[in-house]
Amino acid sequence: MQKKSNIKETLATFLIIIALSLLTLFFFSLACNAFFTFTGNIGIPYAIHLGWNLIRFGSIWVTTQGKCLQEAEGFNLIEGNPLVVTFALGLAILAFSLKTIWKIAVNKWMNFIKLP
Repeated sequence: MQKKSNIKETLATFLIIIALSLLTLFFFSLACNAFFTFTGNIGIPYAIHLGWNLIRFGSIWVTTQGKCLQEAEGFNLIEGNPLVVTFALGLAILAFSLKTIWKIAVNKWMNFIKLP
């Protein structure tokens, strides 16, 4: 009886981590897409993605037992971390707010400099 309960808990935890990992990828791609469509330049999304990759792949991630993480384990533990999900959501919110603020500012400026 104990083993079945443990398997169910492990499966539930695994599914939650996978869902959080996918949310991270979704929010990150929304942010990069918003920056690209907002600026019309690939440089900002490329720089954000490069920074993400340097942090993600620029070091060796080790468990508490001293074992190196495999690719799938690292993906689930890093991208599935609630703090990383929150960071990706914040980046997407920042991208969309900057886009909205910029549109408002440009419209006000264009109305301000209208010629008679």
